[in-house]
Formats: sequence, C-alpha cells, structure tokens
Amino acid sequence: MIDQRFFGWIEKFKEPQRSCFEALIVLLSNKSLGLESKLKWGSPFFDYKHKMCCYLWVDKKTQWPYIAFFNCLDLNHPLLKKESNRKLIRRLLIDPSKDIRLKEIKRILSFAKQKINQKLSVH
Repeated sequence: MIDQRFFGWIEKFKEPQRSCFEALIVLLSNKSLGLESKLKWGSPFFDYKHKMCCYLWVDKKTQWPYIAFFNCLDLNHPLLKKESNRKLIRRLLIDPSKDIRLKEIKRILSFAKQKINQKLSVH
C-alpha cells in the first residue's frame, strides 16, 4: 500500500524527476517485496521487518533521484556510491532521463534485506 503523502512529496519536483520518483515509489511499494512504506523526516522511507531498509532523495549536484540503502557496506556493486559523511549508507543514483534498472534495484534490495535478516537472526 502506497502512503498517499508520498504523492504530495513528489509534487515539489519537476519532470523528469517527478515521474522517476513516482515509478520508484510504485516499485518499492510492491507488496511482493515485503517493504513497509512511510514518510519519515519529510522523505519516503521503506522498512523491512520494522528496520530501515532504504529511502528516496535527490542528489544536490546532479538533481538526480537516488535510493539510499542501509546496511550495504560490504556490497561492492558498481552502481552504488558511498556516502562520504554516512558510514552505513550506499546510494544508487537514478538518471531520470533513462530507463530505471529494475533488475539492479531488486538485486541490491535483496542484498539489503538479507543483511537485515542476518542482524535479526543474531539477536
């Protein structure tokens, strides 16, 4: 279920960012992924098993949308960028003028969910 407040959040962006964010929200809100969506700190967040998994935001330099993934420190994926000031986050920049790489997003998301499952099984 998509949090309807997300659509108000999307409205502040212009095209093509707006359409890109809308597509990402629809993708990440798909029930089969097992994510729970909510608006936190004014941004769309997606939790997995009540743990933060990822969120959406826009890159200040490029103005491209991105998905920020938590718990992906040991994932060496060529599309993920390290946040210089955040140790636990990797960003996947999305060029809004190109097709979204669904396979890559799902692969990275699967890894992030595995990390959450590992942490939960330890406790």
